[in-house]
Amino acid sequence: MAAKLTLITGPSGSGKSAWCSQFIEAARADGRKVGGVLSRPVLMEGRKVGIDLLDLITGEERRLANPRAPDSQGLMTERWLFDTQTLSWANRVLRDLPSCDLVVIDEFGPLEFSRDEGLQEGMRIVDDHQFPELYVVVRPELLSQALKRWPWAEVLDVS
Repeated sequence: MAAKLTLITGPSGSGKSAWCSQFIEAARADGRKVGGVLSRPVLMEGRKVGIDLLDLITGEERRLANPRAPDSQGLMTERWLFDTQTLSWANRVLRDLPSCDLVVIDEFGPLEFSRDEGLQEGMRIVDDHQFPELYVVVRPELLSQALKRWPWAEVLDVS
């Protein structure tokens, strides 16, 4: 299957997830079935204090990450401490996706590209061209790695 792959990129806070939310609403309004996972910022007094992950098929939402503390241990990036149970759940969600018109995966970051962790089932979905249309959020600093892996991808910069 020749999948259409669009990489959604832009700096932190540029509206990548918001763009995905609006796109998903429009696709559903057109009667299209949308699957995948969407990262949703958890805000407190205008500050991002967490990241939730939403299953686009069931609507189930789980906490993906909290800010990293100096004494944090576990699966971390420079800024976030990730919940490994939520990542396992998200990988099951992606592995077991039913037939969909399009899939959104928000987002691939250093866990996926640099450490072979995170949403690896999502990486496999893109590699295997499993769905007709794929929309994947990728940080700008990882865009060259994404394009090297998926040279057929189109890029949409929302900044």
